[in-house]
Amino acid sequence: PSAPMAMDPVEKVKLLLPNLFLNWPLAAANFAACLGLLIACLKRNRLAICFAGLAIATTVGMSLALPRGRYFAPLFPTLVVLGIAGWWSLRTQFKWIGVAAVLMTPWLPAVIQPAQDLKFIRYLTLEANPGEPFHAPWASCITDAGPHPLVVAEDASRVVWETDATTIWLPATGEDFWTIVDDYPVEFVYLTTRQDILADPFLEHFEPREDCSPRLYQRTGDQKKRGIGPPPGEPSLSDAL
Repeated sequence: PSAPMAMDPVEKVKLLLPNLFLNWPLAAANFAACLGLLIACLKRNRLAICFAGLAIATTVGMSLALPRGRYFAPLFPTLVVLGIAGWWSLRTQFKWIGVAAVLMTPWLPAVIQPAQDLKFIRYLTLEANPGEPFHAPWASCITDAGPHPLVVAEDASRVVWETDATTIWLPATGEDFWTIVDDYPVEFVYLTTRQDILADPFLEHFEPREDCSPRLYQRTGDQKKRGIGPPPGEPSLSDAL
């Protein structure tokens, strides 16, 4: 009952749905295609209206579960086709501009930034040099902290990828965050968008590591006295996992 999946659905929608719409994965994938889809809906194209309904239902459903951009990926091909069809239905020269914008989206600047997981996947598949592993500048700060650093991160997958450190996903609420911090020897916190966590007393327990990244925070000296990692002879949390 205390799991995030089982929390009050209304509260979860209030917390997650606004950000999910602001960084809507479909609009981030192809903003021009979304405009074409809107045109098709205004022209009462039934397929476009049904697809728009499915996309909205998927967005609301993801806000009740785990909002990740990659879960929208199966909708991307249909979005592109319907977007082109919507622009093509215009009887003006704008249809050529719209169709060109849809097709050229991969090479144009992003209107809406993609979700963190899609951005990272895109980097690994399209931009990273396969012969040289990518390392973020903050990764060494975590790996140099000790043999078993424990991290709470908004993008836990990337932190694990970069550092191999045991990493806990940032929970949905500040109350759950402090429960984790109180129960486990959390050494680092990595935040990207959750500015609500930075309210007092966060900065009393964690200090920004500006020399590593403006998003990385480390326990202050007084808090570190609690110790990092398991006592001698006991298995670490990473070993247990």
